[in-house]
Amino acid sequence: MNNPPDWVKDALDTKRRVSKYERELLLNGPKSFSQALIYGQYKKRYDKMKGTYQPQPERPNLQSSFKEWEDRIST
Repeated sequence: MNNPPDWVKDALDTKRRVSKYERELLLNGPKSFSQALIYGQYKKRYDKMKGTYQPQPERPNLQSSFKEWEDRIST
């Protein structure tokens, strides 16, 4: 990543201490799947700090029983 996003620059300027690993990951971007997960967590933490984080809505329960399925088939 040549130009890091604005949120990365802002996150690096906060009062919170940033380790060498975190700084390198934020500036250069993830190189593996596990780094991408960590990168996503940093973004989530930053959004929470700024108050812009919106949690995912709860998923509806889509489970059904065999009896319900059998009743639908038999009618």
